[in-house]
Amino acid sequence: MTHRVVGRVRLGLDNPTATRTPPRYPVGTNSWVLNYLTSDARVAYLGELERIGTERDLSWVYAEAPAHIPELPNSPDPKGAHRTVLSMVRWRNGERLVDHLATVHPHGFWMQWR
Repeated sequence: MTHRVVGRVRLGLDNPTATRTPPRYPVGTNSWVLNYLTSDARVAYLGELERIGTERDLSWVYAEAPAHIPELPNSPDPKGAHRTVLSMVRWRNGERLVDHLATVHPHGFWMQWR
């Protein structure tokens, strides 16, 4: 497995799924991680996801607060500092698609699906 450290976040990727049938792809997740990184580290992290997504299919599911992380892709307009969104970003054949799935409590006590 290859690893790349971006900011304080370690991305680990290997490619054993590339030869399986049906083909598979990696899925990354994070929840309330990005607001602890510097803006430069967030840009690097998101840039690395974008780089990987242009090279192979990838999905990324995150629960983060758009008011605290302006670098998030296509974030909905935040309606308050305590709003957390659950989103899925998918890269298929190099194209990025963003789906906002729900608004959630920062600690997961409730979820309102869109």
